[in-house]
Amino acid sequence: YSYALGQNGSSRKKIALAAECIVEYVGNVAFFGGTKIQRSRAREYLCWLLQQKSGPVHVDFTVREDCSCVMVDNDAVGYVTGHKGSSLHAIEDETGTFCLIEGALDGDNDDPKPLLIFGPTASRRMAESSVYGLMKTKADSGKGKGGKSRDVRRDGYGSWKENDGRKSYGKGDRGKGKPVGETISLSIGDEDAAFLMGPQGRTKRKIAHVSGARLEVRGSKLEITGSDAARAKAQRYV
Repeated sequence: YSYALGQNGSSRKKIALAAECIVEYVGNVAFFGGTKIQRSRAREYLCWLLQQKSGPVHVDFTVREDCSCVMVDNDAVGYVTGHKGSSLHAIEDETGTFCLIEGALDGDNDDPKPLLIFGPTASRRMAESSVYGLMKTKADSGKGKGGKSRDVRRDGYGSWKENDGRKSYGKGDRGKGKPVGETISLSIGDEDAAFLMGPQGRTKRKIAHVSGARLEVRGSKLEITGSDAARAKAQRYV
C-alpha cells in the first residue's frame, strides 16, 4: 500500500495525472473514476508500478496511443533515472507523467533501453524534453580527443549518439556567451508561446540546452539563434 501511495501520495497522484483519472485508495482497495479508457489506463499504470518492485516490466508500447518511447543508452540509464529513481521521479512530478524503463534495468543485453513515458500528449512532450536534457548533460560530461567535449545528436528512434562536433558558442562554457550564427523567426500564437515557455521558462530553457541554440519569445514571434544544425534541432523540438 505504501509503495502504491508513494511519499506524500506522489505515486497515486502521478498515476491520476497521467491517466487523467481519479484515483483513490480505501484500505488496500484502489478506486478509479473516469471514462472506461481512463480507468483502464490508471489500472495498468498501477499494476506496472507494483510489478517494478519484484522484477522487470514488459509493455507492448508500439500499439499504445498514450505512450512515448525514448531509447536510452545503457551507460546513461543510471544518470537518467537517478539515485533510487530520483531524477525520473522529478520529471514525473514536474510533467504529470508516469515513466518506466521497459524490461530489466540491468542483467540483459538490451542497448539502448526503452524509456516509456505515459500521459497526455503535451505532458509527454515536456517529459521527453527533460529526458533529452539529461542525456545531453551525460554525453557532455565525457571528453573527446584533445579535451574537446563531444556533441550529441538524436537519431530517428530518439536515441542520442555521440560524435566529435563543433561548438556553436563563443568564448566560455556551453550556455555562457552568445551562440554564433544567424537568427530565424517563427510566428506563434499566445497559447503556443505560453506552452513553449513552460513553468518559469523551463521548457524554453530545456529546448535551448538540448539543441545548442538560443530561443527568445518576442510577442508573437519566436527567435532562434545559432548554427544551422542548432537552429534545425531547435525548430524540430519546437
